[in-house]
Amino acid sequence: VLDDFSMDNLVCKISVMSFHTKLKRKTNMAFPSEVPDRYLALLRVTQQWQNLHYRKWGGAPYDHGQLQLGGLALFC
Repeated sequence: VLDDFSMDNLVCKISVMSFHTKLKRKTNMAFPSEVPDRYLALLRVTQQWQNLHYRKWGGAPYDHGQLQLGGLALFC
């Protein structure tokens, strides 16, 4: 699901709220309003997932300590 969100966000510039609505429609197309509202949970999970990806790309995937200021910056 997070990979789908990442691709939709990158290609279609879709927001988390729009993706959440899309998931609700896919879960129950007849009555999407009956699907529990998990928007805040999805928002938090996407933030954590993106942070893990940034740490991986920055070369610090297994360092569980605090990153220094600018620790994930890419220098050319």
